[in-house]
Amino acid sequence: DEEELANVARENAGLPDAWTQRQIGFMKSTDSNFIYNSPDPSINGFYFNLNQVPLIIRKSSPSWTHNVSVSGGGDKTDYFISLGYYHEDGAFKIGPDGYDRYNARLNLTNHFSSVFSLNSRVSYSQSYTNSPSGNPNADYGLLYNLYQLRQIYPIWLPGTDSTKYAQTGSGSTIYEQLKDGGYSHEHQYNLDGVFTLQAAGLVKGLNLRALYSPHLQQY
Repeated sequence: DEEELANVARENAGLPDAWTQRQIGFMKSTDSNFIYNSPDPSINGFYFNLNQVPLIIRKSSPSWTHNVSVSGGGDKTDYFISLGYYHEDGAFKIGPDGYDRYNARLNLTNHFSSVFSLNSRVSYSQSYTNSPSGNPNADYGLLYNLYQLRQIYPIWLPGTDSTKYAQTGSGSTIYEQLKDGGYSHEHQYNLDGVFTLQAAGLVKGLNLRALYSPHLQQY
């Protein structure tokens, strides 16, 4: 289809066809995708019709969340504790592509007397992002490789039992980039706290509050 549309576009522009009907026939046949040592050297080359999208892109990217919490207290203390985990798969089937996050939260209120109380809120999260080393959205990046480059080239060099990549010059290299091109592994840690010391009714009509709110982040 790609080659026939290219011919139509060239005909509309008053140019000769880019592909002969014989070459298009090679592409439609599973027995003539790689022509070499032909007496007619003009037809030597690859004639695949390979749509890599189903090989590379997931039909869906599932995610799931798990949370557990407990709360309670008494005359002097109230507490709330929660733990959570979140996972999301990325779009690519091949190579590392996903996101994981763990989080914990503690809310604790201590009533020291009828006047003084301390409310402590602490939250912690750590996340891990695994992604391909190449930028999917950059100019000439992974998605450009997948959707814009020609489909006539194979991933593997024919006759190598899928052990050597086909070096074509103008074909897509997204499969080899995802499988053997390395990856990016990013960690992020966050610790936040809000501590509020309150004096209620220390003097009639007067409430005092002291607030401390630290934030720590590490990559």
